[in-house]
Amino acid sequence: MDTNVTTTTRTDLEFSVLGPFTISRAGDELDLGGRLQRSVLALLVAAGGERVGYDQLLVGVWGEDVASDRLRSLQTYVSNLRAILGDVIDRQGDGYRLTIVDGAIDAARFEESVDRARPLVVTDAGQAAETLRGALGLWRGRPYADLFDVPGLDFEARRLEELRLQAVELRIDADLAAGHDDHVLAEAEALADEYPTRERFRAQHMLASYRTGRQADALRAYRRTEDYLRSELGIEPGAQLRELELRILQQDEELLTSTQRAATMRAAILVTDIEGSTRMWDRHAAEMPAALAAHDRILRDSVEAAGGSVFK
Repeated sequence: MDTNVTTTTRTDLEFSVLGPFTISRAGDELDLGGRLQRSVLALLVAAGGERVGYDQLLVGVWGEDVASDRLRSLQTYVSNLRAILGDVIDRQGDGYRLTIVDGAIDAARFEESVDRARPLVVTDAGQAAETLRGALGLWRGRPYADLFDVPGLDFEARRLEELRLQAVELRIDADLAAGHDDHVLAEAEALADEYPTRERFRAQHMLASYRTGRQADALRAYRRTEDYLRSELGIEPGAQLRELELRILQQDEELLTSTQRAATMRAAILVTDIEGSTRMWDRHAAEMPAALAAHDRILRDSVEAAGGSVFK
């Protein structure tokens, strides 16, 4: 029978859950034993340092119809894991808690990086994109990929996958804010087609298309999402996506970055003539150069007074 054990926080273990579940010590992957034993440890890792009761562990590993003799198996697995990892599993009443340092779990580092990047999208888009790329680089596949059918891990795996998609959305927002429209155009389109109900991906694709001179492509992309939502779900696109379509139709310059807006100039072609100038050149050839200079000066002064510039 397990007894209460006082544990110490280990600093030499690395827990990887963003893909197949592995644990390493000093770079060497540890043999965690059989699938059920690995599942017990994975449930403790997923709890992020919180206590997990016996009943929750039993149901999480074996499902709702768990046999009455599984508690002894659970205690044996914990004992074996302590022998492999050291005293990092603390018994607390009728449950267990994993005692490890902050940042030992890749999922925790991922979430911390995403939280740090969120405000930077507005204040330093380039740094935000770099931080998010680093966070997304921690991923090696589906969370707990080799334990995908363990009942107690399903919710956590889905939660992490949702956070991954949110991080991708946020990273594309950062790239768009930094003016990297060409770089994200194909990626945003592929993601919008892969996740047709996530309208944010489609909005990013439309915005990148519009900013790169593909207004028609942006509008056709909106129609694809609109058709899918209507035919598959019987709903209309959300208000934000509809508003974006309208602003693109209106060629709203506020959709452009400040650099793009600064590079956009409005030009008017003004054609003038001095009435009877041909006859005047014949009759007053010596005086005409001065008359033309006066004509040009009057026009230039008028244009510049209205805030314009004369290029020729």
